[in-house]
Amino acid sequence: MNFIHNDPFQGKKIGIKPSKKSNFFGVQEQAVFTKYYERREELREKRIQLANTYNMSQFVKKAPNSIRPYLELARVDKPIGTLLLYIPCAYSICLAAPPGQLPSLYYLGLFGLGAFLMRGAGCVINDLWDRDLDKRVERTKNRPIASGAVSEKNAIKLLAVQLSLSLGILLTLNPT
Repeated sequence: MNFIHNDPFQGKKIGIKPSKKSNFFGVQEQAVFTKYYERREELREKRIQLANTYNMSQFVKKAPNSIRPYLELARVDKPIGTLLLYIPCAYSICLAAPPGQLPSLYYLGLFGLGAFLMRGAGCVINDLWDRDLDKRVERTKNRPIASGAVSEKNAIKLLAVQLSLSLGILLTLNPT
């Protein structure tokens, strides 16, 4: 007996044969969804490949070898953290704009740069604090500090630059 299942990713129909195992009531205990899961995994890999084609990781990979570890340390190739910090700020700036006027591009730019710098500083300090733990965890052992690509001293210098620039941005804002 064959069942037809609609593939949610491509809309193609894939034949699925259930196993001959059944319980006392005749309900299938186990079905073989091999073709479906193979196709799903293939599409998942294509989506990952497409996502990696059009993101900041290409910028980091093409950067000179001397600065690439620092870009990885600040997680420039993973912009979601910066966006999560920037979007509420940008929304607030838009809400604060006078009625009938566009929000200030100056402030949107300042907050964007500030979000980028502070998110990077947070990643650097996290890697500094977790450097010993990161060496033992499979997922994090290739981070720049854990792998030795960036020394602790240079990471602290990068952190100081990021925090200084962030403070400079903060000081340009009107305190009232």
